Amino acid sequence: MDKELKKQLKAEHRCIHCQRPLPEGYDQESCKRCKRILKRAARDGGWRWKLFVEILDHYSWKCVCCGEAIPEFLTVGHKLGGGNLQREEIRNVKKIHEWYRWIIDNNFPDNLQMECYNCNLGKERIGGERCPHELEDDN
Repeated sequence: MDKELKKQLKAEHRCIHCQRPLPEGYDQESCKRCKRILKRAARDGGWRWKLFVEILDHYSWKCVCCGEAIPEFLTVGHKLGGGNLQREEIRNVKKIHEWYRWIIDNNFPDNLQMECYNCNLGKERIGGERCPHELEDDN
């Protein structure tokens, strides 16, 4: 995370991860929700969460479409769809931790974004680049 952004968030009394306002009198730099995720990442076998936290820190701690911010509901999505095709092209990506490692090793590609599972699956089900939330807005 950018040091200046972290400093600004602390000054504004916001979580340094999800950027939500912290409760009055709360003296930690991470909100309780983000601390839960970070604790999980620190536990034995939590290395997958460590990778995911790194990805969340880069892309965002919330869904780009609906704003969902509970990390367990978030996943990495492709801006223009085609995630399954990209994973097939990579071939060695068979498990989620390999996918996360690929994202980090490839400097967080611009064609990816953070989405909740609902928005991600919604895009896949309608076969497009847009989430059903966005299509609702057109009506």
